[in-house]
Amino acid sequence: MMIFRNSKFMCAVVRGIKLLAVLCMSSLLMANRACQQDYNFASQSNASSDSSQSESSSSSESSSSSSSSSSSKSSFSSSSSSSKSTSSSASSQSSKSSEESSSSEDDGEEDDGAELAASIFKSIDRLSRKDETKQQNLIHARIRTSVLNKFGRKQVLSNWLGRLESQAENGEADGDSDGDGYRDRAELDAGSDPLDAGSMPPPPKTRLGNRFEGVDDDMDGITNRDETILGTDSYARDTDGDGVFDLAEILSGSNPLDPMDMPEMDSDGDGLSRAFEADLQTDPERADTDGDGLRDDIELAIGSDPFVKDTDDDGILDGREIEFGSDPVVPEA
Repeated sequence: MMIFRNSKFMCAVVRGIKLLAVLCMSSLLMANRACQQDYNFASQSNASSDSSQSESSSSSESSSSSSSSSSSKSSFSSSSSSSKSTSSSASSQSSKSSEESSSSEDDGEEDDGAELAASIFKSIDRLSRKDETKQQNLIHARIRTSVLNKFGRKQVLSNWLGRLESQAENGEADGDSDGDGYRDRAELDAGSDPLDAGSMPPPPKTRLGNRFEGVDDDMDGITNRDETILGTDSYARDTDGDGVFDLAEILSGSNPLDPMDMPEMDSDGDGLSRAFEADLQTDPERADTDGDGLRDDIELAIGSDPFVKDTDDDGILDGREIEFGSDPVVPEA
């Protein structure tokens, strides 16, 4: 639970950083645009003022020359017109040059801003991916530790065969003489014949889906919430379709999203690697270690004990309960 809270806190921090970066970038771009507009306006105003002053000066000179003499008036008037035209042309070119320079600076600053924004978002994306990978690794470790701890109570025995023999001695694995999936003791208690496969107690009433509905919809041993973070399908036990359940891949150290990455040295075909079965102490050469009709990987997914034929001790073997759709972990009333 602590690991999940830390993961949730990290997600909130990353989202906060992303939002802050976007706000800062937006503010910088808006401020830059406003400053550039002010600069353009000032440049255009100065160019317009210079043009007006030049025209006023030319008019004044033309007026004083005309009062002196008519011949020089004509000559000077031509010269004044030429000067005025030249001045206007120079002013126009100066204004155009100023606008082109301003436009070039705008483009350059916008390119710099775009590059800066792209760099910031790339950094945020790298941090986000790194955080997601860390969360996924934490979930993998938590799931593996949880499974080992849940069934590790029997690790005082040296091997899987010793465990089954110990259970038989304690009456935990009493027989099913007629092979109907009901232990003899349960048949005797219910009044059915333990030697007749056609004579059975009433079917169980518990329902396996009740324990998983809304929490682990595909009943693969990984919660919907964890599957969202891991990127696996919460409605499919085998997301990548390679024939191995997602939980078994996580426990074995392979990638549940890559059909080419499968558990190593899975001799018995139960989806669990030999290395993990050595840690759990299930039989690496037998897909159903306890012989209750359920493969070891399925038992781990639904939470039943791979070392006990009747996990809830209600007289019905785990495999038989699955056939009925009942819950092998919840005893019949």
